[in-house]
Amino acid sequence: MAHALSRRDTVMDVVRPLYMPVLKWKQGEQLALTALDPGTRGAILPLIELRSYKTPFTAQQCLAPLSTCWNTLALFDCADPKGLLSSWRLGTFDGIVAAAAGNAAALIPVVNLDDPAFADLKRIKQLGTCLQGVALRIRVANIHSLPAGHLLAKAAYAQTKWVVRNVVVDLCTTPTLGPQEIVYLIRELTSLSAQGYDVHLISGAYPDGYKGLATGINVVPRADWKLWSSLRANHRLPTTVGYGDYTVVAPTWLDRSGGGGVPTAYRYADTNDWLIYKGTSSIGSESFSISTLLVIHPAFRGATCCATDRVIIQRAAAGQPTKAVGPGGATQHIAEGIAHHITLVTKEQYP
Repeated sequence: MAHALSRRDTVMDVVRPLYMPVLKWKQGEQLALTALDPGTRGAILPLIELRSYKTPFTAQQCLAPLSTCWNTLALFDCADPKGLLSSWRLGTFDGIVAAAAGNAAALIPVVNLDDPAFADLKRIKQLGTCLQGVALRIRVANIHSLPAGHLLAKAAYAQTKWVVRNVVVDLCTTPTLGPQEIVYLIRELTSLSAQGYDVHLISGAYPDGYKGLATGINVVPRADWKLWSSLRANHRLPTTVGYGDYTVVAPTWLDRSGGGGVPTAYRYADTNDWLIYKGTSSIGSESFSISTLLVIHPAFRGATCCATDRVIIQRAAAGQPTKAVGPGGATQHIAEGIAHHITLVTKEQYP
């Protein structure tokens, strides 16, 4: 069954885009998607990113997990964090495009007009065969340096080459915007939305690494949600501009590294902050101890929230030495954090 790109807000009686979590295509992200309940799955349009790998990934390696963890519509971006396609990424991208041309319900390739790869005539023609069109991702580093109409001009130019239905305006690491930058951004997003594009404004504020965090609980503001909700509440951001974020992973993150010995860390989203529990070691007892602390925190949503919250409850109850649920490793903990974050946004903040 085809996945909707938007849904009707019954209170405002407007159609708005679905929530867009940006997922860096690793096992933790794949496990998180698998853990989502049907209602949450139907409320999101994931933007899947192919990030840094020690060895090149083929299109088949990228697509294979989709059949088990996500069998409906998603945006797929093969570029590096700067939006560029290296030689092996180009090969992977072309394979993704070939798959998108044969499956109307599965994939929307993401293009970046600043990458010379998208000036190739053969690739331009190939992208034109995608049954769901393409998504244009515009990375905005310095708003104050952009001319008026910049975002709309980008989208209009892309539209002359392909069917562009999705425009993703990516601020990357959530910036602090001044009054003039806010006015500019609202004007640009309003113009895009008025042209009928499915528009999302995304950014991420999760910290890149834990070296600066103390052992124990750390409260880190969700500046990405604060920015978007402030634009909606105070600056007339159109309801037709959708929200997206990088969940509990930093937008600048390249690849997980470190292996054994990295302290256990839990990532848990609350309404305005993340609770980041940092352990002292990677041994299993740390996971049980942190779970016990998390379930008694006032922000913990409990068993009715999502499947991964129920796992944390079971882990906390298991204790030692009886372990009904294992301690889990870094990948499992990341999956639990992402699944909870997505569920919180869709059920409480962007329903």
